[in-house]
Order: sequence, then C-alpha cells, then structure tokens
Amino acid sequence: MPYDFSIVHRAGKLNRGADALSRRPSIVQLCALVLPKSLAIEEIISELQCDPFTQPIIQKLLQDPDSVPHYQLLDQVLHDAHDTPAACHEGFLKTYKRILVQFFWPHLKQDVRSYVQNSLVCQQQKYETLSPAGLLQPLLIPHRVWEDISTDFIVGLPKSNRFDTIFVVVDRLSKYSHFLPMSHPFTAKAELFRLGQTSLKMSTSYHLQTDGQTEVVNHCVEAYLRCFAQEQPQKWSSFLAWAEYSYNTGYHSSLRSTPFKVVYGRDPPLLQPYVMGDTNNADFGPYLILKKIGKVAYKLSLPPDSRIHQVFHVSLLKPARGVSPPAAIPPLPINQDWELVLQPSEVLAHCWRQCSQVSLFGIAHFMGISSRGRSYLGGL
Repeated sequence: MPYDFSIVHRAGKLNRGADALSRRPSIVQLCALVLPKSLAIEEIISELQCDPFTQPIIQKLLQDPDSVPHYQLLDQVLHDAHDTPAACHEGFLKTYKRILVQFFWPHLKQDVRSYVQNSLVCQQQKYETLSPAGLLQPLLIPHRVWEDISTDFIVGLPKSNRFDTIFVVVDRLSKYSHFLPMSHPFTAKAELFRLGQTSLKMSTSYHLQTDGQTEVVNHCVEAYLRCFAQEQPQKWSSFLAWAEYSYNTGYHSSLRSTPFKVVYGRDPPLLQPYVMGDTNNADFGPYLILKKIGKVAYKLSLPPDSRIHQVFHVSLLKPARGVSPPAAIPPLPINQDWELVLQPSEVLAHCWRQCSQVSLFGIAHFMGISSRGRSYLGGL
C-alpha cells in the first residue's frame, strides 16, 4: 500500500534534538593500565654473573681493572652522553641533564663537570665567553721627540718594485711616522737597535691592545693605498711617500696640530698640485710553555715550520686540562700562497677503472698526515 511522504533537509545547527536513528552505537574499548617497573641493581648484577658472555669479562676485571678496555661503566655513560654525535660535545648542564634522565650515582655533578672540563676536543674547538685574561701594562709617557718609538710591519702585499712589506715607525709623542718599503727576508731590525744602544720591547702576537697607536697608523696607510692603488695593486710603492706626507701633515685631534708642526715647529710648506702621469686612480695545540715573558706573556714551543711568533699574550691562551697528547699536532704543509702541498710517501693500494678512459686510482699515504689520513689518487 503506497504512502505519501516528503524528505526535508534540516541543517546540522538546527538539528538540536537528534533522534535515536541518527546516533552511532558506541564501541567498547579496552584500556590497559601500564605501570613502569625498573630493575634493581642487585638483579642486574646477578644476571651479569650468570651471563656466559659477561662471566669471563668480570673475571678479568676483578684480576686487573685495565685488562678489558671500554668496560668502565661510568666512563662509558659519560662518553655516550658527551662525546657521541648525538650528544655533540655539549656543556656541563646539558650533559648532566641528559645523564640524569636514565642514571644517577653519588657525586654525579662533580664527575660530569670534571669530564666536560677535561675534554680535549672541547678545549680546542669551543670559544671562550670569559673576559680576556691579564691586565694591560701601561706604556711610559715619553718626554722628548723620537725618545720612544713603536714599530710594526704590514706584510702580505703584492710585489711592487720588488717590495712586499711596509716597515712602519711611529714616534709616540709627536705621532710623526715613517713608512719604509721592504722585501722579505729582512733581519736588520734587531741589529739596528743593538747598534743604536736602545732597548727593544717585543709585543705579543695578535694583541692589538699592546700598541693601539701603531695599529691605527697601519689602518690609515692601508686605507690610503687602497684608495689610490686598488686598480693597479702592484704600484702601491709609488704612493707610499705621498701616504707618509699626507699622514704627517694632517690634523690630529689629540695633538690639536699636525705631527709635522710638533716636530719642526712650523707648518708644512705648500706643494704644487700633483699631476699624475699615466697612472689612474686605483686600491692547534696544546703546546708546551717554554718560559714566561714579562708579566702577561708566554713563549710556546711551536712546530719548527710555524709562521707566527712564539710569544703570546695570556688572553690568547688557556690551560689544557686532562691528558694531553704526547706531541704537538704538526700543522698542515702550506706554501706561501696558502695552498695545501701534500707529498705522497707510500701507495697502499691501486686499481684500474674504465671511465671515459682507462685511469689508475689508488690509495696513498701522504707525508705529515697520520695513517688515517688517506686520499684517493686518480688519473695517474
């Protein structure tokens, strides 16, 4: 028997009282309550005593603790929480929190702090956030012109008329300066002071606070030469005399005059306009301490082929903690152009391979590199 009916859509927000047919039956869910349970130390020890793999290891360790390496539990835990790639040589707090998630033993903080401080990798690769060590030693105030001078070298310049170095001499009282072009090698500096019966006080490497006045003069000379020799760098020596004249006849706010007038008592003479010719306007460690130099400097035992001075300010040094390697790590063989020069000493293995052409490939050991530093040689 047919029925008449109509279907009317009712929006969801209006269907407030849903009937029983629109309800989905609830599904019974079984929930389990899991309680964590940790093994006691006694249970772990008893199981290790019965394990066939650990029994001989335990017997050897009881007779000689150093007979089986890498089985010191605390050292292994500290190593895994600090030295592994997952730990990434983090600091004390992060290493301590990482260990505390799984382990605890008496004096845990002291052990973690000592392990992190004695890590040789952290001492070599991480930066210091402390203030520089050592107090600055004040320089004596000179009373006469050219009584006290400071000297420095500007090196690494391109060859210009056989010159590649500038010898900078500055009078500390009048700030009058001389810029002398030189070429490597030069050894007459110490002999000059000996013949002049003067005392030479060496400064430490890369410590600008030792003599900031000379460093500022170096910046002025370098900026002047860049302005006029940037397009023809090999002609910087032709502008060095003009750089000296410009610096000595320029006004200095600390002198309230020019260095030329302080030395000679008069203003510099006027020059005719300079007419330029065809030239256009242009721009590892650790190392053993040998002895203490003065109050805040130390002389280090550097490798024989190192190219820096052996004396360093104490702010550039930090103590090496823990076990140090028996010998200093030799530097890489680098030539004058800062290019790595390697000499193969032994061919360990070789084979022929067919690429675009038949080529010989080999594994070689290079001089000055550890036995692990092997490289592939191709196209021999």
